[in-house]
Amino acid sequence: MKRIEEKIHSIKPVSYGKDKFINKELEPSAKTFYVCRNCKTENEIEIEPYKTGFPFFEIYRNKLIDESIILDSGMASKSIRQSEYLGEYLVLNLPTLYFKTSCKNCNSDHMVVFGCGESQPGKQICKISGVWNIPETTKLL
Repeated sequence: MKRIEEKIHSIKPVSYGKDKFINKELEPSAKTFYVCRNCKTENEIEIEPYKTGFPFFEIYRNKLIDESIILDSGMASKSIRQSEYLGEYLVLNLPTLYFKTSCKNCNSDHMVVFGCGESQPGKQICKISGVWNIPETTKLL
């Protein structure tokens, strides 16, 4: 699990497994997989609530990803005014997190974006909005 520190110029969606986990399915973590776009290797994704991921605002406030990529890809939706305290972009009206991971076979970079939190009293949800191959990046100086 790594932070994104380079400008993302393009993304390509990849296939992945289960994308929504509720209450007990999150104990001790949510596990699913994605298939690498480059070599077709199946890679595990494990999300431990409140421990996995980095705040999504890190990448859009630091201009590492354009709003058009976020919205056009379905990565997250624009927050409504009543929910802005959760962030500018949300997944299933939940705080949005992300992490970068690499394929265990070819080391190509992928980004996982998800929302995690309490959607209503007593109902914890983790929703993966998608997994994307991030083939082109530029290191910011």
